[in-house]
Amino acid sequence: MPDPSSAPLIGRERELGVLAEQLAAAENGSGRVVLVGGEPGIGKTALLSACAEHAQATGATVLLGHAYEAEGLPPYLPFIEALRGYVRSAEPARLRRGLGSGAAQVALLVPELASVLGEFPSTATLQPEHQQYQLFDAVADFLCAVAREAGCGLLLLEDLHWADAPSLQLLLHLARRLAEAPLLVALSYRSTELRRTHPLQQALAELSRLPAVTRLRLPPLAQDQATHLIHRLSGAMPSPMLVERLYGETAGNPFFLTEVVRQLVDERVDLTAAEAGAVSWAVPEGVRQVIGARLARLGEEANRLLLAAAVMGDGFSFDELAALGEGEQARVLDSFEAVLAAGLLVQQGAGYGFSHALIRQALLAELSLPRRQTLHLQAAQALEQVHAHHLAPHVPALAGHYVAAGAAADPERVYTYAKQAAEAAEGVYAWDVAAAHWQTAVDLLDGGRLAAVSTEERLDVLLALGRAQRRSGAREPARETFRRVVREAGEAGLPHYQAYAALGFAEHLGSGVFDVAMLETALAAMQPVGGPLYARVLARSLGYGGVPGSNAENWALAEQAVAITVQSGDRLAHYHALSPKLVLGPSPLERLAAAQGTQALAQQLGNDELLAEAVRLTVRPLLELGRIDEAEAAMAAYTRFAERLRQPFFRWWPALWEAMRALRDGRLAAAEEPAARALALGEEAGSRNAIQFYAEQMTLLRLLQGRAGELHALLDDPRQSRASVEWGCSKARVLAVEGRREEARTLFERLAAQDFGAVLQLPTGVLPIPLACLADVCVALGDRPRAAVLYELLLPSAGTLTVHVFVAVCEGAVDRRLGLLAGLLERWDAAAVHFEAALRLHEQVGARVWLAQTQREYAELLLRRPSRTPQAVDRAHSLLQAALASYEAMDIEYEAQRTQALLAELEPRAPAARRFPAGLSEREVEVLRLVAAGRTNREIAEALVVSPATVAFHLKSILNKTGAANRTEAATFAHRHGLTVPPA
Repeated sequence: MPDPSSAPLIGRERELGVLAEQLAAAENGSGRVVLVGGEPGIGKTALLSACAEHAQATGATVLLGHAYEAEGLPPYLPFIEALRGYVRSAEPARLRRGLGSGAAQVALLVPELASVLGEFPSTATLQPEHQQYQLFDAVADFLCAVAREAGCGLLLLEDLHWADAPSLQLLLHLARRLAEAPLLVALSYRSTELRRTHPLQQALAELSRLPAVTRLRLPPLAQDQATHLIHRLSGAMPSPMLVERLYGETAGNPFFLTEVVRQLVDERVDLTAAEAGAVSWAVPEGVRQVIGARLARLGEEANRLLLAAAVMGDGFSFDELAALGEGEQARVLDSFEAVLAAGLLVQQGAGYGFSHALIRQALLAELSLPRRQTLHLQAAQALEQVHAHHLAPHVPALAGHYVAAGAAADPERVYTYAKQAAEAAEGVYAWDVAAAHWQTAVDLLDGGRLAAVSTEERLDVLLALGRAQRRSGAREPARETFRRVVREAGEAGLPHYQAYAALGFAEHLGSGVFDVAMLETALAAMQPVGGPLYARVLARSLGYGGVPGSNAENWALAEQAVAITVQSGDRLAHYHALSPKLVLGPSPLERLAAAQGTQALAQQLGNDELLAEAVRLTVRPLLELGRIDEAEAAMAAYTRFAERLRQPFFRWWPALWEAMRALRDGRLAAAEEPAARALALGEEAGSRNAIQFYAEQMTLLRLLQGRAGELHALLDDPRQSRASVEWGCSKARVLAVEGRREEARTLFERLAAQDFGAVLQLPTGVLPIPLACLADVCVALGDRPRAAVLYELLLPSAGTLTVHVFVAVCEGAVDRRLGLLAGLLERWDAAAVHFEAALRLHEQVGARVWLAQTQREYAELLLRRPSRTPQAVDRAHSLLQAALASYEAMDIEYEAQRTQALLAELEPRAPAARRFPAGLSEREVEVLRLVAAGRTNREIAEALVVSPATVAFHLKSILNKTGAANRTEAATFAHRHGLTVPPA
């Protein structure tokens, strides 16, 4: 008779075919993810097992990991199981090849690697927030390498409805990397247990957005499939009456069917007889009664053993179970062998577990709360007894069992194990798990059941909880925890702890995570104390606007913070003290000096992450100063850091810059993708600024495209800080460009109150973009009194470029806005000087889009000037022709149409304007004349004070217009048309 201990795979041919197709796609180098969901007992494990057999038959490497429902399991357990199985079977040489530089990180999850491969080289120093990502990358690299080594790999992860948050985060990271390797990841989960707030629910939603993800939902078996299953399990063709009743009461669930058939076979019921359908059994409440009947036949001692095993959770050893079990070891062994023979327990790697989770759940349901707590306490004591010589690996389980034991457990032991478990979780960057353990310790401290604990220790535990919460992304709980530290430390007269808490929530500049009130409180508490810690709080407060002084006053305070750290010799504090000068610096030169100072300190500290940040911070002032080659070199150096460190936070900035450069160069279509990629990376890095920077880039893009109306949905996104001054400036500009003058006026009046007093509260380094927006609004509204104020505010920045504080956008020369404002004020000569300066700077840096904008706006000024001369008209005509050619070359249709309209109005009234053959512009003729003289692009750039890139752009346009194939033919065209001699 066939063995009914396990159900054969029946009725899953379609699903198995889908898995086989996905495996074949992975084998061709296109990694895949398959999500297998369904109710308990529906056959998810059987399906994945069949997939594993198929994969092994094709030569693929198969890795298997499970999540379990048990107390105190270590983080990343599904991946640990899968990795450990491979490590134990693979040859050392193969392991070394697969691990590469990530060996030390993977060894955090699989310590056995150290005994196989020896010591590992040290890895780059990273902030804790980024270490988890480094671990994820190392594990993903290893799994991809394992798949490549075999030609194809299959990673099976079962029961992920019980997985911890770090495991799900690692799964998402791996899924995003699958395009790099021939790896299929197949995972199973119970769809019936996913509440809206379940961690897996969000993970599934994110996975479903990836292109290489397939979802399979296993339905119940059809009745004919149920008949086939019963036949296979019992060896007899069941009677139709029996099938109908079995199918009706089990709803086609394979596990339920298997359990009932197992019971009937054990009771020697003839399943072929029609009367078999009348046999008494009970399944409608699930499978508990059927399992209960099987358990009853095993005897009392075996049942006690199974209850103990249910509390221990899957993965226990026989020694642990024996230490927990009651009675002599020989009798325990007899009972253990009996439950193994009955198929209730099975071997799982080096330990044991239940053959199906429903069996364990049915057992746990029989336990009263006091009995369950007692068993958890005994389980903890059994672990301590068996592993007394080496408790460290079992600390998470000990903490879990002692917590589950409730009031029966010694609170001191619970507290000790909770702290140790939290520290162990931090060691593998499992911040969610660490936060849960630290919360247990805090609850015990709050409950008053512990012996006297010093205030300092209490605050240390709270700080640890706050840090773990922040690193896990739980920012609001972290904020409340840090605020509590500030409050309690203040009551206890411990200002240093107030500083630690305020700094704990104020991350690096650019993250957008800070709390001004905490910074202010900590700063006031630390001021009498002084020292490097005070300097750090002062610096961070200045960087985030937590000091309510003028920019000049705050600059002096920033100098004071630097002086304190220099005197103390604390280089790290000195590094942090320099950071506010990057946003407070009154000029690009001061900001550049501060950035270069941080770079030198980072090199002395030998910290790659700080050095990368310091290199990034030089980009903005270099761009402002028009030192384009140096800025490009800094961006390239930072990009190399980002490629090596591979964190979303680091990869965010190169994507931002790629979009910025595309916008600056007028490659509008090319800006969309990197801008969207930057948004995704910024949000993945946890930055609140990601949506704001994206909005800055999209605003510039849509304005150039004439699509301002599309921007309101983005600017009004709930993630935007609509109360901020920067938001108001950007919103007002969009309204003004749209022609919604009254709405723009209302917002502008609010911002312009007290001569833009609220705007001027922004740090000096943040002001350029808001002031540029306000200048555009002012000109659009024709507000001359405000134009005079804005002109004076912008005048000190003449000769520089308008660059976003974090280089999301470059809006061209400040002189361009000064020219517009001076024109509104009818300061005609000053406006012309500014526009000429803007033209030169845009030529120098190759800012094509801003060069064209300046040409058109300067032409408008020349034509609007009351004392317009024929020479001014000629100049305007030439500028408009050049702008039109640029807009057409850049395919910026909206601006081209505006420029064409101006030309159409001008040309009938411009008989003095010189016409050049083939539609060449005046600037193109200047370039062509020098080409004919045999000058190189660099020599032409120097002669005309433009960039070589601009010369190349003009040369391309010349070849197109003249039909010349090369420089020689273009020179011939110039000689033939008399263009080699400058006009008188």
